[in-house]
Amino acid sequence: MTFFLTADAWKLFTLNVSPLLLVAFIPTEHYTHVHLAAASLLAAAPLMLWMYFAGTELQKLAASYERLGLGFFTFNLIFAFLYLLSFCMLLAVVFDRGRIGPEFGVYLGIAIPAQLYAIFALYHAVFFVSKCLTILELRRPVHFRDAARTFFLLWFFPIGVWYIQPRMKLIFSQPK
Repeated sequence: MTFFLTADAWKLFTLNVSPLLLVAFIPTEHYTHVHLAAASLLAAAPLMLWMYFAGTELQKLAASYERLGLGFFTFNLIFAFLYLLSFCMLLAVVFDRGRIGPEFGVYLGIAIPAQLYAIFALYHAVFFVSKCLTILELRRPVHFRDAARTFFLLWFFPIGVWYIQPRMKLIFSQPK
């Protein structure tokens, strides 16, 4: 856990981006969509773990200023990751098979509401972490306009990590 919260920004960037870069160098005759699905999951896993550890630890420190729902945050992150897992695997199977079977329609009926909720879940998780971080920096309850910059930096994580992680390290390096 402490690795994710106190690591240098370049380490988190590398964990997040390197699986996608590795797939880019697979020769096309050996490339399958399973490789892309696996790379997407390997890129998303460190990001989701970082968000989970950041959200839970920041919320513990920010609880004296404002109480945020940690259970809902955890559920949303788990749901988003499981949805990403199932979606990547389904697309890999469909594209490798080369055709869409009749079961795809059933999955689509489930996938559309799940996709909409997964989008909301990711927005909520990013907002939760950005709000907790901003609360600790300003030492008061905050609104979205106070945490908007942090929210967008987290949303564009490969770029935002260079600005967010030093702030995280500062918070977690201070004595409690």
